[in-house]
Amino acid sequence: MSEPSSESPSSYLVVANPMARRGLDSTLDIVRARAPIGTELDVVFTVPEHLQPGSLADRARGRRAVIAVGGDGTVAEATTAVHGLEIPVAIIPSDSTNVIARSFRIPREPAAAADLVFGHHAMRTIDVGLCNGRRFLHMGGAGFDSRMFEATSHSLKKRLGWIAYLQGASKTILAPAIRFSIEVDGTVVECASPLVLGQA
Repeated sequence: MSEPSSESPSSYLVVANPMARRGLDSTLDIVRARAPIGTELDVVFTVPEHLQPGSLADRARGRRAVIAVGGDGTVAEATTAVHGLEIPVAIIPSDSTNVIARSFRIPREPAAAADLVFGHHAMRTIDVGLCNGRRFLHMGGAGFDSRMFEATSHSLKKRLGWIAYLQGASKTILAPAIRFSIEVDGTVVECASPLVLGQA
């Protein structure tokens, strides 16, 4: 793994999920092959000690972009880890759920997505959500939603993709409702619900 470089227009920080459903090594090989000659790719894996809020700021500073290789969780982790920097986050979809990539019409095939990162592309400024110091880019859930994700086997998800969530859903579908206190623009709502979703 290379050391952080000085400011370079051909330097990228790659945040990769080793649990991604697609073969991560082959995806990274594709990204390296599609990168222009002379491009530096500094790869960091999504292990907890690397991805606390702001933890990758020094490593990412001066890079052209941060490239998230994985699913929606990896994109959110990368965005959280480089919070505070005005640096673009690019996406190479490589997991069972890629809602963010699909919403921005990013190609699912790694080669096509990498060509977009290193070639002609447009940048978008979007809002992000914040929950307990972690950022999310499409939605965050509490209640059934979060229980389902927590109860789903990571190894099963890697083998089966989104179908693995049926396992988590079956374990939590009958869980009791939770009491929530929700404040929006100064208005507080108290409720009991099995599920609350927030969208960024």
